[in-house]
Amino acid sequence: MRFRIFEHIVSVEEDMPLCNLAHLFNGYMDRLHSLEVAAYPQETLGEFHRLTVAPSDWRIKRSPADREKAEVLRAAQEQFYLLSVVNSSLHDLHLCVVGACNALGEFFTSFDGDLHRYAVENRLRRIAEFVPGTEDELAEAMHPADLADYLANWEPGEPGGPWKLIHKEDAESLAPYTLLAEIGHYFAPLCEYRTIERIGSTLPDEWDYFTEVVRECSANHLKTSQLPEAAGVYRKNAAGEYEQQSVAQRVENELNDGMKDRRVAGWFQQIMHRLQYVAGLSVMLTDAASYRELSDELLTIRDCTGLRDTAAAIA
Repeated sequence: MRFRIFEHIVSVEEDMPLCNLAHLFNGYMDRLHSLEVAAYPQETLGEFHRLTVAPSDWRIKRSPADREKAEVLRAAQEQFYLLSVVNSSLHDLHLCVVGACNALGEFFTSFDGDLHRYAVENRLRRIAEFVPGTEDELAEAMHPADLADYLANWEPGEPGGPWKLIHKEDAESLAPYTLLAEIGHYFAPLCEYRTIERIGSTLPDEWDYFTEVVRECSANHLKTSQLPEAAGVYRKNAAGEYEQQSVAQRVENELNDGMKDRRVAGWFQQIMHRLQYVAGLSVMLTDAASYRELSDELLTIRDCTGLRDTAAAIA
């Protein structure tokens, strides 16, 4: 039984269409399939144990063939882990872009770009989400000052009954509920935790190895010129049915596939550079205008608009 390291990104909500960024990332991962296949486990558990975790004195006596197998296995393990990181990073980046776009969209549509009003109302909304709750749940979710207010006015046995939300507008009380705090965990420069991929976590050129594999994806396929003239090659048609291709059709498909690969690689590189740019914008947010600029840039990333067609230029 085979499984995939790369999992397609799906819509965050069932009734929402998949954004263009998700389609681009899915196409990118599809074209890394050759790396994925090479990293598939090929060994039985017994062979894996014999090659990697057997007693060290036995490993010294391994044959040259087994030593070579162990090296190949070690490389496959590293590749498997690396590709798993790539998969997680692309899924995380998609969620960060969509999440930041949604938060900024709400800010401008529901709060008219008013940063103070947003913080005041967001504080009340966030507290209401967790009250009533256990003291441990509240301690994890609420700001310490709000938790102290809640506990000072709460009677055990009647969770939340006598306590009413206290309206506050001072900067210290609102700090955890500002728009900057709300979107901060989507951007690496604003978040000290490195447990997931965030916007700006990885430099654009650190994707170059994988992007080059994507660019040359179809170049590694068996070409029509390498096949016997009578060889049957089948391809899915618009109806999803497989039909045999003529030599002319096969050559045309190869050219089209190569252009699609170059196009996906070129678009991906542009998106990575844009993500690096918005990561820089995230540390310069001071007023509604700066948040508007960030929102506009993120929307072009989510929707993949304004991208140059480098494949057509090369062709």
